[in-house]
Amino acid sequence: MSPSHPSALPPSSPLEHDAFRIRGVTREGKTFRPADWAERLCRVMSEYSSCVSAITEAGVPCVVVRKQLLQLAPMAYEFLVNFARDNELQTSGLDEEPRDPRRAFSPPRAP
Repeated sequence: MSPSHPSALPPSSPLEHDAFRIRGVTREGKTFRPADWAERLCRVMSEYSSCVSAITEAGVPCVVVRKQLLQLAPMAYEFLVNFARDNELQTSGLDEEPRDPRRAFSPPRAP
Protein backbone atom coordinates (compact mmCIF):
# COMPACT_ATOMS: atom_id res chain seq x y z
CA MET A 1 0.00 0.00 0.00
CA SER A 2 1.47 3.31 -1.03
CA PRO A 3 1.09 6.37 1.21
CA SER A 4 0.91 8.55 -1.87
CA HIS A 5 -1.65 6.57 -3.88
CA PRO A 6 -2.63 8.94 -6.70
CA SER A 7 -6.38 8.81 -6.09
CA ALA A 8 -6.08 9.05 -2.31
CA LEU A 9 -6.67 12.30 -0.47
CA PRO A 10 -3.76 13.52 1.62
CA PRO A 11 -4.68 14.47 5.20
CA SER A 12 -4.63 18.20 4.45
CA SER A 13 -6.47 18.03 1.14
CA PRO A 14 -8.98 20.80 0.46
CA LEU A 15 -11.35 18.05 -0.72
CA GLU A 16 -11.16 16.31 2.65
CA HIS A 17 -14.77 17.29 3.42
CA ASP A 18 -15.83 15.36 0.31
CA ALA A 19 -14.55 12.06 1.68
CA PHE A 20 -14.47 9.97 4.81
CA ARG A 21 -11.76 7.69 6.14
CA ILE A 22 -11.94 4.24 7.66
CA ARG A 23 -8.92 3.66 9.90
CA GLY A 24 -7.47 0.23 10.64
CA VAL A 25 -7.92 0.77 14.38
CA THR A 26 -10.97 -0.24 16.39
CA ARG A 27 -12.79 2.12 18.73
CA GLU A 28 -11.00 0.27 21.55
CA GLY A 29 -7.63 1.13 19.99
CA LYS A 30 -6.79 -2.36 18.70
CA THR A 31 -5.16 -2.90 15.32
CA PHE A 32 -7.62 -4.32 12.78
CA ARG A 33 -6.50 -7.55 11.12
CA PRO A 34 -5.53 -8.82 8.66
CA ALA A 35 -2.81 -6.28 8.01
CA ASP A 36 -3.79 -5.94 4.32
CA TRP A 37 -7.51 -5.38 5.02
CA ALA A 38 -7.52 -1.97 3.26
CA GLU A 39 -6.05 -3.35 0.05
CA ARG A 40 -8.47 -6.30 0.12
CA LEU A 41 -11.43 -3.99 0.64
CA CYS A 42 -10.29 -1.78 -2.24
CA ARG A 43 -9.95 -4.85 -4.50
CA VAL A 44 -13.56 -5.75 -3.69
CA MET A 45 -14.53 -2.17 -4.56
CA SER A 46 -12.28 -1.97 -7.66
CA GLU A 47 -15.21 -1.02 -9.88
CA TYR A 48 -15.31 2.24 -7.89
CA SER A 49 -11.55 2.88 -7.73
CA SER A 50 -12.06 6.58 -8.47
CA CYS A 51 -13.97 6.83 -5.18
CA VAL A 52 -12.27 4.26 -2.92
CA SER A 53 -8.52 4.27 -2.16
CA ALA A 54 -6.18 2.52 0.25
CA ILE A 55 -3.67 4.78 1.99
CA THR A 56 -1.41 4.68 5.02
CA GLU A 57 -1.54 7.45 7.63
CA ALA A 58 1.07 7.41 10.38
CA GLY A 59 1.65 3.71 9.73
CA VAL A 60 -2.07 2.85 9.95
CA PRO A 61 -3.83 1.33 6.92
CA CYS A 62 -6.88 3.37 5.94
CA VAL A 63 -9.50 3.49 3.22
CA VAL A 64 -10.58 6.85 1.85
CA VAL A 65 -14.12 6.90 0.47
CA ARG A 66 -15.21 9.87 -1.62
CA LYS A 67 -18.79 10.83 -0.76
CA GLN A 68 -19.49 11.02 -4.50
CA LEU A 69 -19.88 7.23 -4.23
CA LEU A 70 -23.23 7.77 -2.50
CA GLN A 71 -24.66 9.17 -5.75
CA LEU A 72 -22.81 6.77 -8.07
CA ALA A 73 -23.44 3.54 -6.18
CA PRO A 74 -25.55 3.91 -3.00
CA MET A 75 -25.30 0.22 -2.12
CA ALA A 76 -21.49 0.28 -2.36
CA TYR A 77 -21.40 3.38 -0.15
CA GLU A 78 -23.71 1.74 2.37
CA PHE A 79 -21.55 -1.40 2.32
CA LEU A 80 -18.44 0.61 3.23
CA VAL A 81 -20.18 2.58 5.99
CA ASN A 82 -21.60 -0.61 7.45
CA PHE A 83 -18.22 -2.38 7.13
CA ALA A 84 -16.68 0.29 9.34
CA ARG A 85 -19.52 0.18 11.85
CA ASP A 86 -19.82 -3.61 11.97
CA ASN A 87 -16.08 -3.92 12.64
CA GLU A 88 -16.15 -0.99 15.10
CA LEU A 89 -13.44 0.82 13.13
CA GLN A 90 -12.54 4.43 13.71
CA THR A 91 -13.80 6.81 11.03
CA SER A 92 -13.34 10.48 10.30
CA GLY A 93 -15.45 12.68 8.09
CA LEU A 94 -18.47 10.38 8.21
CA ASP A 95 -21.41 12.62 9.00
CA GLU A 96 -24.28 10.82 7.32
CA GLU A 97 -26.15 7.70 8.21
CA PRO A 98 -26.03 4.95 5.61
CA ARG A 99 -29.17 4.87 3.57
CA ASP A 100 -30.97 1.82 2.32
CA PRO A 101 -30.87 2.40 -1.45
CA ARG A 102 -33.55 -0.23 -2.01
CA ARG A 103 -36.18 2.09 -0.57
CA ALA A 104 -37.49 4.40 -3.26
CA PHE A 105 -39.11 6.76 -0.77
CA SER A 106 -38.17 7.77 2.73
CA PRO A 107 -40.82 9.75 4.58
CA PRO A 108 -39.59 13.05 5.98
CA ARG A 109 -38.65 13.06 9.64
CA ALA A 110 -40.70 15.11 12.03
CA PRO A 111 -38.88 18.23 13.30
